[in-house]
Amino acid sequence: MKKILICGIGGQLGLSLKNIFSKDNKYQIHGIDLNPDGSSNMHSCDIANKKDLSNIFKKISPDIVINAAALVNAEICEEKKDLTYSINYLGNKNILELSKKYSSDFVFISSYYVFDGTKKEYYETSTPTPINYYGIMKLLAEQDSLSYEKTLVIRPGKIFSLGYDLRNFIARTQQSLARNEKIKAINDQFNNPIHADFLSDSIKQLIEKGEKGIYNVAGKDYVSNFEFAKLFAKHFNFNESLIDSIKTDETNQIAQRPKNVELKLDKLEKAGIKAHSLEKMFEHMESIFSKNQLFKV
Repeated sequence: MKKILICGIGGQLGLSLKNIFSKDNKYQIHGIDLNPDGSSNMHSCDIANKKDLSNIFKKISPDIVINAAALVNAEICEEKKDLTYSINYLGNKNILELSKKYSSDFVFISSYYVFDGTKKEYYETSTPTPINYYGIMKLLAEQDSLSYEKTLVIRPGKIFSLGYDLRNFIARTQQSLARNEKIKAINDQFNNPIHADFLSDSIKQLIEKGEKGIYNVAGKDYVSNFEFAKLFAKHFNFNESLIDSIKTDETNQIAQRPKNVELKLDKLEKAGIKAHSLEKMFEHMESIFSKNQLFKV
């Protein structure tokens, strides 16, 4: 049985990874979070505190480490650069160094924000050009991580889900539509979104295939936030007229956003891992939540 340590296990992706790996009895799951849920093998730790982190690694001696811990709100990252540096760069460096010490396979969760969105199509070999502090820290952490030969770097598309957290785009959209509240969705920021469970399953497959280096992992469909919200509303029979479009320039966002990032998935598919449509991912959500649950807040 392999011991897997998931850092940031209380976040959207961390919870999804826990869910996906828990279904396979080949793995013993351990988790790190600032406020873990109290279940077995969960550890409270600030990843910027190397001493506490070291004690956990010593206790577990993990075979696989996944760093899904991050401050992901680009606005907060822009306003609180010291905190962002501490979590997104220094925290990853600590986890990486301890992974090296214990010869653990290491997985770093990066972001499509390492790109500026001016070229539209981005491969793993495309030159990163981040335009906000969140993207800069992700790129620096990527570069550190790739200095270790047992590293797998994941660049995901926009991650979404229901049931793991209330902060992701679709969870916020669902909450508003369930209250019959109008929302504004940006119509000039494009990406190929991926459900957290599909991302977790792809990560698991890449680990089991022994893949290393950088992999784009995203969905098939390239859509704007506005189109994404409308497709979600249509599939789940919400009132689409509640969704208005807005341009990036009309928002009060502090952090610059990459406007056109289509993550190309040729490398992923060559590794034998399928990319899925939004329809397929919505059907997955439908299998978990009843219509009554979706329309309740």
